[in-house]
Amino acid sequence: MEDARRDMLTKLPSLVGSGAGDVTAPAAAGNAWFARGFDRCSCRSAPPASAARRFVASAPAASGLLMVAAIQMPKPDFAAPAHPPGRAGEHLSRRKPIHKTERYMKKSLIALLLATFALGAVAHAGGDGGLVDRGRYLLAVGGCNDCHTPGFAQRGEQIPETERLTGMAVGFSGPWGVSYPANLRLVAAGLSESEWLARSRRGGLPPMPWGALKAMSDKDQRAVYRYLRHLGASGEAAPAALPPGAPIPTPHFVFVPQPPTTVTLGQLAH
Repeated sequence: MEDARRDMLTKLPSLVGSGAGDVTAPAAAGNAWFARGFDRCSCRSAPPASAARRFVASAPAASGLLMVAAIQMPKPDFAAPAHPPGRAGEHLSRRKPIHKTERYMKKSLIALLLATFALGAVAHAGGDGGLVDRGRYLLAVGGCNDCHTPGFAQRGEQIPETERLTGMAVGFSGPWGVSYPANLRLVAAGLSESEWLARSRRGGLPPMPWGALKAMSDKDQRAVYRYLRHLGASGEAAPAALPPGAPIPTPHFVFVPQPPTTVTLGQLAH
């Protein structure tokens, strides 16, 4: 056990200094430390050691930090009596022996597992909050509300954030037929994050700027998705797109070049 402590204290500065984003090395070292610690302390409780290795492997981001707490814990008292005190007259063979090292390691494991839960929750909340803010910014500078938020062209920022990006039943007519601004909140609610990325890369009908969307990094695409999921599902789905030549039952903008209007200079003067 002492050898494991010294080994991890020697390696810890290089592991922690590898950067907050790189958790692979600390996680691997943390798993090794747990395994070696249980093996070297002559504990007879193999299942807790296996459980510890599986748990730490599932939470790599917290493993490196937990190693610091584990190394700084006070060393157990290995000079424990082989048997606990019993009732007067009770024969020693009837008393169940207690391995003090085993009890110490179990208590340490419980503390580390609880700390892992806490650290994982904090890390997840902080990371997701940053992506939500990034997504809010990207949708604002990308002008997504202009088409996907009803009345935004007239009222702009007066529309509450909770009422935005619910799509419109006003179509855009052109050679492609008629397309409608989707209810992005419902779309995001119905897709996983990986499905959202695939859908964004696939493209669709004009006048949606699919080229700009495809040029976004995966990280920014995820930020947009997280923001939409943060807003939550709301409103109704937009009408389905129509093929060219089909009757158009809704109001629509015509995206077809119109011939110039012929006027005389005299008419312009008036």
